[in-house]
Amino acid sequence: MRDLGQLGESTFSVWCNQVGLIANPSIIDRTGWDFYVQFPITNDLSVLKLHKPAFDCKVQVKATDNRNRKLQITLSNLRQMATASMPTFYCFLEFDNKNEVQNAFLLHVDNELVYRILKKIHQIEQTQEHKNLSKKKMTLTYSEQHRLEKLDGENLKQNLLK
Repeated sequence: MRDLGQLGESTFSVWCNQVGLIANPSIIDRTGWDFYVQFPITNDLSVLKLHKPAFDCKVQVKATDNRNRKLQITLSNLRQMATASMPTFYCFLEFDNKNEVQNAFLLHVDNELVYRILKKIHQIEQTQEHKNLSKKKMTLTYSEQHRLEKLDGENLKQNLLK
C-alpha cells in the first residue's frame, strides 16, 4: 500500500534537488510546514548584491488523489503559515490514484489569504466557546492560476520566486 503523504514529500524533495534548492524537512511536524527551502546565495559580489540575502521560504506539501481543487486545513496549521516571518506556500500535488504526480499547484500564503485566515480565527475567538484551532478547519482552494506548467524542479523554483 502506498503512502501518499510520503510520495508527495519525496516528489517535492526530488524537484528541489533537480535545481539545487536545499529542502530541509521538518523533523517534528507540528508547526505547519514540511520543508524549509533555501535558495543558494549568489556568487555575484557586486556592490548591489553583496548584502542581499538568499531567498528562503516554508512549504507545506499536500498530496491527494482528488481533483476537486480544495482541501480542508486546520486553523492551527493555517495560523502558523499566515504569521511566519518568511514567505509560505502550500504545494498541492494531485496523483489521481497513480504513483506519479499528474498535476501540481503552488498557493502562496499572500496578504489576501493571510487576511482571510486571521479574520476566521478572530471570528472564532469572538463567538465560540471552544476555541481549539487544531479542531477547526478552513477550506483552501486552488485553481489553474496556481498550476505548475511543468512537473519539475525548474518550474517549481520559478514559481516560488514569482
